[in-house]
Amino acid sequence: MEKLIQVGVDLIPANGGIHKSTLQFSEAFGESPVISFTQRKEIPADATRHKPIQHFPLSQNKLLEWYGYANSKARIEAEKVASEADILCCNIMLRHHACWLRKFARRNERPYWFVTHGQLDPYVYTTRAIIKKLWLKVFGRKILKDAACVIFATERERQKAAWFYKGENTRVIHWPVELIDVSKKQTAREHIRSKLGLNPEDRLLIYLGRLHSMKNPRKTIEALAAGDAPNVHLAMVGPDHDESAESCRELARKLGVEDRVHVTGPVYGDDKDAYLLAADAFISLSQRENFGHTGAEALSASTPVILSPGNDLAQDLIPSACGFFLEDDHMKTAVRAIEAFASTSFDELGAMGERARKFSEEELSVAKFKERLQALADETLQKR
Repeated sequence: MEKLIQVGVDLIPANGGIHKSTLQFSEAFGESPVISFTQRKEIPADATRHKPIQHFPLSQNKLLEWYGYANSKARIEAEKVASEADILCCNIMLRHHACWLRKFARRNERPYWFVTHGQLDPYVYTTRAIIKKLWLKVFGRKILKDAACVIFATERERQKAAWFYKGENTRVIHWPVELIDVSKKQTAREHIRSKLGLNPEDRLLIYLGRLHSMKNPRKTIEALAAGDAPNVHLAMVGPDHDESAESCRELARKLGVEDRVHVTGPVYGDDKDAYLLAADAFISLSQRENFGHTGAEALSASTPVILSPGNDLAQDLIPSACGFFLEDDHMKTAVRAIEAFASTSFDELGAMGERARKFSEEELSVAKFKERLQALADETLQKR
């Protein structure tokens, strides 16, 4: 098997989807090594527990650390790991590691892939735009042009990147999800609904993810409260971020829906799967999800989805008719989607869920992901 070695910055669990997809790439190539240039304070105390990621400390100079710059000793050690690669893979840009990887690859005649992780979404350039666009102009286009392949997680992500890069070396490869055991769906449904005190005719929506303002947890509560859907309950499952469980509860109380908003805090593993299996639909009104791991997990649980335009996977899902897909980010559009969900029969929701599962099995399986990456690796090395 070809040896793929990835490079990134601050590849730690707290960074969510990037960390997760990096591990998925590694697993597809037999747990191949991952180089992470990491802030010293973020390096795990027991780094051996976090293999295959190998952490190399960033500079102690605050400005250089912010830019993702490692000192010479760390870079030399990282080069020893990178030298074993047949193919290199860079995760995200706008930081020094991307320039380092391109220079190393050219010097050592190694092909490399580039995974954007949504960083060419115009939304990213609504803040600190001048410095980001300057970086793209000076470094970004060269890095993308020289890559053997620029990988996007969805077709919509690739379309959003076209304002800056339209090279012929782009490819869409959906990230994988582990298929959830749907034989447990009825048991999970009964358990969670009993736990939350739902009546048989009630519908359960699940918001799953960090309580991050970009993911619009407050807007989700407001849309529930504004709609004519008294039979709809909302489970908000996830850890605090710049919003908190208490602030969500307070908003629900203020809007008079505290009896229909159930803020659980974070859950993991089988408990998380149980919520996905129990829900009648998953909802994300997020401003930006270049893939959306939790939404993909909902599909694998045979659970329909309600997705905002910021969920890039939505465009690929529309033909499968496995949910409710919002045309814009207006509050009234979200309210109408929740009302449509509330009036859809349980039988039709079940049929949507079956179509969601079918898409997951055919497009998002681990086996399909490995097959696509292996084909790309073969193609890359043949052109070398």
